[in-house]
Amino acid sequence: MSRCKIAIEVGNSRIKIGFSDGFGFIKVIKVGHDEFDLINLINSEIVAGWQSEKKTWVLAGVVPSKLDEIESKLLRMGHDIQVLKNPGGLGIRLLVAEPESVGVDRVLCCLAARHLAKSGGCLVVDAGTALTINWVNGDGAFEGGAIQPGWALMARSLGKGTARLPEISSPDNSLCDWPGFNTQAAIRAGLSLAMVGSVKECWAIAREKFPNPSLWITGGDGAFLQNYFGGIGRYYPNLVLEGMILAKGN
Repeated sequence: MSRCKIAIEVGNSRIKIGFSDGFGFIKVIKVGHDEFDLINLINSEIVAGWQSEKKTWVLAGVVPSKLDEIESKLLRMGHDIQVLKNPGGLGIRLLVAEPESVGVDRVLCCLAARHLAKSGGCLVVDAGTALTINWVNGDGAFEGGAIQPGWALMARSLGKGTARLPEISSPDNSLCDWPGFNTQAAIRAGLSLAMVGSVKECWAIAREKFPNPSLWITGGDGAFLQNYFGGIGRYYPNLVLEGMILAKGN
């Protein structure tokens, strides 16, 4: 009987569930927090397709209340679980001032990128609710990075903080036109350039300071960013889930 790992990542906006057979993800499901139903997931996905497998649930996330809720339910049901809460115990050294305060999601996507790169420095971009641009040095240690609002947060701040500007819900995965020919196009250009400009600047600094770095992109808006870095970056939509399978401890 084979061993299946089911990774549940609790993000700020969505929950991802990945089914791994040890060689990659067979299936990944993405749902909003309000849509997530653990019992239905077990009945529809686990029982239907994975009933003969030995299963380990791996949990991680940035919303403690939701993470604790899922953990408690799985424990009550008698499942074998591993909860990844300590950023310093995941299998990658943290060379930062306050390692305990680093987001577990940042560490996990860096762990996965380093594993895929095998060697050399890595610039790891996670374009989710927040846009994080993280650096893994040539020795495979996490050295920090940059954090800023992602597309949705920037768009929401414009929509709620101004009298007449609309909220542009999501990038359309195309290169932006500048100057914008109307208000919506101008906002889309501004949000796009804010994200792309940050990554470009960090990439330029990385290339100046470190020999032959690699660029890795993940997250919900990662496909949009990849349009600007297609000849350079490697896009993996589920780096955090990949890191969860690789992680060594709690």
